[in-house]
Amino acid sequence: VQIDLSKLKDAPRDVILPVSAVNNVLDLKVEALSIKMADAVVTLDKTAMQSVIEMVNSADIQLHVSTGDALSSDQTEIIGDIEQGMVLDVSLTANGTEIHSFNGKVTVSVPFTWTQQGVLQAWYLADDGTKEPVEVAYRDGNAVLTLKHFSTYAIVVKANDPDSGIVSMGENEVTVQKQADAVYYAAALYAEDGRFLAYAASEAAGDEGTVTLKWANADWSKAAKVKVFFLDADRKPVAEAVTALIKGKSQKN
Repeated sequence: VQIDLSKLKDAPRDVILPVSAVNNVLDLKVEALSIKMADAVVTLDKTAMQSVIEMVNSADIQLHVSTGDALSSDQTEIIGDIEQGMVLDVSLTANGTEIHSFNGKVTVSVPFTWTQQGVLQAWYLADDGTKEPVEVAYRDGNAVLTLKHFSTYAIVVKANDPDSGIVSMGENEVTVQKQADAVYYAAALYAEDGRFLAYAASEAAGDEGTVTLKWANADWSKAAKVKVFFLDADRKPVAEAVTALIKGKSQKN
C-alpha cells in the first residue's frame, strides 16, 4: 500500500498519520506501507508498523524527512574525507516524544545525484559522535537506505577508501582489500546504460593484504561502474558486494 503525497501542490516533508489509518492498513494484511513525500519515500514493513503502533499509545504519528543539507564540519570529521555527500534526517514523533528505535524493517529512498568517482556509503550518526555503517543501494537516481533508527544519517561518496573494500581503481583494474573468509574475488564492469562489459576474478594470495583484479579485453573508455564480489570457496558471498562509480556520471544500479 502506498500513500502518495508527492503530487500535492505543496508536497509535505511532515506527515501526520492517525493510528487508526495504520491499523486499517494492517487489517488489509499487506506486507508494507509506503509514504511518498516531497523528497522521500518511507516504507515500513508489517513488523515495523506494529512496533510503532505499540510505542505511540494511540497518539497520532508525525513523520518528518529532510534531505539535501551539506555535512557540518563535525559530521565531516566523523566520516572523514568525502567526494560528495548530504545529510538525511528522519524523525518519528508522537505526543511530542521522539521515537528512535523500532522492530522490523524501515527503508528510505531519497534523490541523490551521484556525480563523483568513488563508493556510495551511508552512515548512522550517533549522538555520541560515532558512526555506524548502514545498508545502502542506488536505484534510478535514488539512494535507498535501510534504517537502524529514526535519526540522522550521512549519504556520502568516498574514493579509494579501504573501509569500503575498494582500495583504488585504475585503467582496466581494481584493487580491493582482503575480506575475512573471502577466498575468491570477482569484479564486473558495466557501461553507463547498465550493459555488462567484462568480468574478472582472482584467488587471494595468502601473504597479501589486497587483491588486484584486471580486465584483459575491456573497453575502459566505456566503463562507468564496477561491482566487486567477495566469495568463499564455494563461490558464495561472505560480505556485501561493493559498487563504485568509475567516472563522474550519475548512475542507475
